[in-house]
Amino acid sequence: MSCNHGFSVKILRAPGMLEWSVHLVPLWQDSSSLRRIVQWAQTANLAGVHPDVALPTSRVLAWICATSQLGLRQAAIEGLTRLVGACPTIMKDFLPDFLGVNDAYILEAVLVAVLGVVLHRDDAEAGLWRLARC
Repeated sequence: MSCNHGFSVKILRAPGMLEWSVHLVPLWQDSSSLRRIVQWAQTANLAGVHPDVALPTSRVLAWICATSQLGLRQAAIEGLTRLVGACPTIMKDFLPDFLGVNDAYILEAVLVAVLGVVLHRDDAEAGLWRLARC
């Protein structure tokens, strides 16, 4: 995947990793709870969302990113970024949960979401410093 920033990123996936993720695709195509969670995170007014809602929902969205179905993964990353951005206080509990996950899709999604939040905050430099100390 080539991006405008000049870096080239190639995500590799080991065979058999998180095989359960193939079961997410049919849920994405139906009007399931999975679809409602992703769409809620993508489109809802998330101002004032409580950490008790934001943290577990962010964890679910991150695990959804294990899927190889591009549309679902992109939607989950978008929702994850919006949700973490709406409640950045969860980052100190959310980020360490996923740094050791052995799945490139999940790790990519988590890092993209956190980076998006840090770069788009008014206090980006201070936010990055606080995040680095987690």
